[in-house]
Amino acid sequence: MHVGRFQGWQRSVTLESSFIARLTGGSRGGRFASIEGYRGLAAVSVLVFHVWLVTWPHTPSLADAVMSNLGNFGVAVFFVISGFVLFRPACRSAFDGSPMPGSAGFLLRRFLRIYPAYWLAITGWALAADSARRAAVSPIKVFLLIDADEGSLGLAWTLRLEVMFYIFLAALMPAMSVWFRRVASAKTVLRHLLIGLAALYAAGLGARWWITSSQSTLVRQFHSFVNHLDWFALGMLLAVASAWLDAGGRLPAAVRGLADRAWACWLLSLACYGAVAFTQWVPDGVVPLSMRTAVYVRWFFQGGAAVLLVLPAALGCAEQWSQSVLRRPFTVALGTVSYGVYLWHWVLLMTVMDHLEHTGNIVTLAAQSLMLLFVAFCAATLSHRLVERPAMRLSAELTSATVGWRSSRPRGRAA
Repeated sequence: MHVGRFQGWQRSVTLESSFIARLTGGSRGGRFASIEGYRGLAAVSVLVFHVWLVTWPHTPSLADAVMSNLGNFGVAVFFVISGFVLFRPACRSAFDGSPMPGSAGFLLRRFLRIYPAYWLAITGWALAADSARRAAVSPIKVFLLIDADEGSLGLAWTLRLEVMFYIFLAALMPAMSVWFRRVASAKTVLRHLLIGLAALYAAGLGARWWITSSQSTLVRQFHSFVNHLDWFALGMLLAVASAWLDAGGRLPAAVRGLADRAWACWLLSLACYGAVAFTQWVPDGVVPLSMRTAVYVRWFFQGGAAVLLVLPAALGCAEQWSQSVLRRPFTVALGTVSYGVYLWHWVLLMTVMDHLEHTGNIVTLAAQSLMLLFVAFCAATLSHRLVERPAMRLSAELTSATVGWRSSRPRGRAA
C-alpha cells in the first residue's frame, strides 16, 4: 500500500515536471536550481506589495509597516541574486587563472535578456494606458531605460539599476584581468576580492550619507544605483565564497554551518525584516529615528534579510529540505518566468486597478493577489516562450560565433 502511494506520488511529480517543462520551455536543474525558486518568491513579494499598495486603506500600524517593505525586500533579493549569479564566473576565472568573461559578450547577453521582454511589456502598457498617461512620458527615455519614468512602468527604476550594474561589471572584469595577472596565489586573489568588496560596500554607505542631503540634479539622476550598491555587493560576496569553494578553499565553520541550516537562515532573515518594519512603525513612548538614520537601518537590515534568505542556495547543502521545495517543478517554473511576472503584473494591475475591491480585508488581498499572479504567470509564460527564449538563443549564437570576446590570460594558479 505504501509502495503504491509512493509510486503514485512519483508519477505525479514526473507529470508535473513534464507539464511545467512543456509550458515554460524547460526548467533549470543543477546545483543552483533553487535560485530560480528564490526569484519566484521575490517576484511574488513585489506583486503582493503592489496589490496591497493600490487596494489597502493605509493607516500607521505595524502591519502597514510590514507590508510597505515587502516590495523593497523583493528588489533586495533580486539584486543579491544578480550579484551572485553574474559575478561568480569572474570570480572562478580569478581563482583558477582561466580567461575572464569578455565584457562585449556579457553586455550583449544582458541586453538581449532585459530589453526585448521589457519592450513587449512597455508596449502592452502603452496600449492599455490612456492618452494623457502616454503623453506624460518620454518614449525614448522609457524604451532605453535612460530615465526611470514613474509615469510609465512604475518598476522600471529597478531594471535601470540592473542595467547600470551590468555596465559596472563589464568595466570591472577587464580591470580584474589586469590586476590579477601577476597574482600567483589564489589566497591572495581571495584577499584582494574581499578588500575590494568591503570598499564597494563602504562606498555605498558613504555615498548614501551624501545623497540623503544633496539637492544636485546629477546626484538625483544617479543616486539610485549608488544607493543600492551594498545590496549588489552582498550578492557578489556570496559569489566570491562559492567560487572559493569550487577552487578547493574552505569557509569559516560558522558560515558553512549556518548555510547548511536553512531554517536558521530564514529565522534570521525574518528578524532582519522585522527590524526594517520597526524603522517605520515606532511604538508610543519610543523616540523615532532621524530620517537619515532610519534610511541606513532600513537598507542595512533589508540587505541582511535578502542575503540570509539566499545563503542556503548559494553556499548550503543542496539536499536540504528547503532547497528541495524550491527546486519543485512549479517553483522553478515560476522563477524561470519571474522576469515576465515582474513586468506584466504591473501592466495588468494598472489595467484592472479601478475594478479591484478596496476592503482592507486580508482574505480579499490574498484572493486578488492570486488572481493577478495567475494571469501574470500566463502572460509571462507567453513572453518567455515567444520573446525571452529566442533572444537568449540569439545571444548564445552571437557570442559563440564571435572570436576574441573573452580576455586572454595564462591558465593556472597556485593554491
